[in-house]
Amino acid sequence: MDCLIRTLPAVSDDFALKNSAYSLTPVTIATNLDKDFEELHPKQLRRIVLGPFYSAGITENNAKINDILSKVRKTENAWLLTWTVQEVFSKAERPAQRGFFSSTPASQEFHIDTDNLEATRMGVSSYEKQRWCRTMPIRHSMRQVIPQRSSVTTRCM
Repeated sequence: MDCLIRTLPAVSDDFALKNSAYSLTPVTIATNLDKDFEELHPKQLRRIVLGPFYSAGITENNAKINDILSKVRKTENAWLLTWTVQEVFSKAERPAQRGFFSSTPASQEFHIDTDNLEATRMGVSSYEKQRWCRTMPIRHSMRQVIPQRSSVTTRCM
């Protein structure tokens, strides 16, 4: 255990460098974490993806976004930020197996929602897209023009 504590900073820095690309799915990162750290077996991994950021006059937007942004009185307040929370969780742990000629370490078996095409594409158990959310850091003038019928959140679990 003492050896693990001394080597953990170097190993964790190396792990972060290898697994920080956005192109890696959360299940890939969780699987790599499970393999690279013999003592750690993650039960849940959550990633928050910020964006896209919409701004009047700076970014190209679709008609619905343009309509909302054009109704804001002050142009410096005409912006929106969206984000997605991606989560992968373990559904089971395969115990370690020891034998005379070979051994297999304990490992997690992660759940991927294959019934949901978007969750499968993202490599996650569940995801939540935040859009026009009342908890978003938006100005009061922007809240006045966001239609009440717009979806507040999209959840897939």
